[in-house]
Amino acid sequence: MPGVQIDHEQWSKIEAIVHELNQRNNQTYDKEQVLKFVIARGLHGLTPEMIVDNEQFQRRHNAVLHFKHGEAEVFVHMEKPDVAEVLSRLTPGRAFMLVIYGEANTGKTTFIRDLADAMEGRWDIIMADGNLDADFTAFSGAHPGLIIRDDADQEIIDAAWQDYSNDCGVILATVAPNLAAVTRRLYGSGRQGMAIEQFPVSASGEPDNLLLSEETRERIIRNNPWTLRLTADGERVIVPDAALRSTLDAQRKIAEMARMHGPDEGYVLVSGENCTGWQQYLDEPQQCTPGLVAFDAAGRAWLTCGGDHFNGALAWLPVALSDEQDDSNG
Repeated sequence: MPGVQIDHEQWSKIEAIVHELNQRNNQTYDKEQVLKFVIARGLHGLTPEMIVDNEQFQRRHNAVLHFKHGEAEVFVHMEKPDVAEVLSRLTPGRAFMLVIYGEANTGKTTFIRDLADAMEGRWDIIMADGNLDADFTAFSGAHPGLIIRDDADQEIIDAAWQDYSNDCGVILATVAPNLAAVTRRLYGSGRQGMAIEQFPVSASGEPDNLLLSEETRERIIRNNPWTLRLTADGERVIVPDAALRSTLDAQRKIAEMARMHGPDEGYVLVSGENCTGWQQYLDEPQQCTPGLVAFDAAGRAWLTCGGDHFNGALAWLPVALSDEQDDSNG
């Protein structure tokens, strides 16, 4: 007979049942007797379809949340979130874009249905389409708008940004294998309207001003990686450092600069187009120092924000740079 593998919690429950049985009755029970009963009871009515359904709809999806925070736009990654965690990050009246992603049959649609049920009464559910097949109630304009879309392809995602721009909350489900894939799909279409002239770069995550012109950005991209030091009083000094050949090297350098100059000054790493190692850190922003900016070959920029220099950043913030001319760098 093959061995039976059960975890510590399950075995503890069996031991507790055995103890209670022996307390109640004169007969002595052992763990094997109880285990056989548990297995027999569990097998009653069990079908292969039930096992398949259970495996298919285990919560194996993740989520990315994009929302407005003052003048900034914030990007947060949530790993296998539950409904309560997502709701804790949403504010009625504040536009947001929530994308539930994962492989096929990972519980995305079920999760969206549960989330929408929990949101009823606080948001107007304007639209539910695709394969959701849910009986959503549309309220009469008394609550912020919420738009739900399932099986979101690139066309639906592009259209959803317009809903977001109209101050709606948008929930999408899409098939994507990892965070890098979903962020490329979400931001890779060149969506306009994300030019941010103020975003957090200090260790504390408090807003500082950082204005880089298109000309400055192009000059940085053409060259090797640079370290940009943003002092507390707003002075900007670009310091070339040929030793910064990787994102990890740059993180060490910035951490060293932070120790030397204190936490009140912000430091920004700008990676050139040949420096794409930063992408591996998208899944784990806590491995990055707050205030890192990375450019990819297409010129898109990403910023680590929140957190601190000891525990790492909280999230990557997608940013675009000011088109105003910047004469401070010569």
